[in-house]
Amino acid sequence: MSGRLGASLLGSLLILMAGLPAVPALAAPSHGLKDHIARLQRPLLTHQPAVEMSDLIVDLMPKSGTRFDWEPELQSSVIWLSDKPGRTQQGDFMRQALARIHTQGTAPVALRRRRRETGWTLKLITDQPMSLGPRWIEISPGMPGKGCFGIFYSGCLFTAEQVFASADLKPRLQCRVGDMFSFNQIYRVSYPGRSDVLVVYSYTNADEDELSWVEIHKVSDLKLFCKKS
Repeated sequence: MSGRLGASLLGSLLILMAGLPAVPALAAPSHGLKDHIARLQRPLLTHQPAVEMSDLIVDLMPKSGTRFDWEPELQSSVIWLSDKPGRTQQGDFMRQALARIHTQGTAPVALRRRRRETGWTLKLITDQPMSLGPRWIEISPGMPGKGCFGIFYSGCLFTAEQVFASADLKPRLQCRVGDMFSFNQIYRVSYPGRSDVLVVYSYTNADEDELSWVEIHKVSDLKLFCKKS
């Protein structure tokens, strides 16, 4: 059950190096998801209010005494791509959304034809029964299935410091796994009125493409990341 917990499609190489399992890919949709995404990105996403990464993390942290939910009560504006979770090729449940996310005012940009701000992908995922809610959340730059790297994109990388730009967030580094080329930094994060969570900042430099993304996990998952020597 925990064999796939904690990784992302973007981080397959990182996870192999760090000794962590991989998160499954979304099964090919039968309802024209790619066309739906393309329609949403141009007329709607650019008109969505932008949200700072740190504010979105606060939004996604469960209120005290609650847990992750498939329908989180967000102050941030996101575009859900489905009304409920779907099954992945590996049999997990996942619900995706698009969002305009900034890191200290900086936004990733797609450079094809003309410069335009690109969106971010938000994923709620579980490898447990759907009724138990999401087990972790992934936030990564780029549209689903496209990512945000290479010569046609700019501003896709961000730092852990940018993730925690909000003065009210209280991150405490628990461990760092990996090396200078690919690593996870695991933080326990507190915020008034919210349950503590783990925020995993991930970075990899594979095949000359640098990638960074964030995952939010339950505190009880700490042992899956920070293994005692």
